[in-house]
Amino acid sequence: MNALISGEEGKRMGLSEAYHIGPAYLKSKATDILDAKGEIWEYRIEPILKEYCRGYNDTQKFLTACELAFLGLSKDE
Repeated sequence: MNALISGEEGKRMGLSEAYHIGPAYLKSKATDILDAKGEIWEYRIEPILKEYCRGYNDTQKFLTACELAFLGLSKDE
């Protein structure tokens, strides 16, 4: 996901390496890794990325790509 943020797609959203998501966002009390990742995305990462990308076109497309990368899914799944 951080590769997307600092890559071409992220640059179109006004982002750079300074906007990488660090390990503090990844702490969770959930025992199931998929549940934990889903909750972390929904309640921590997605809101901050929405704020970072506010005002840019294709924000939802970028967020979807970041979500898939974070959850370890491909667009075909």
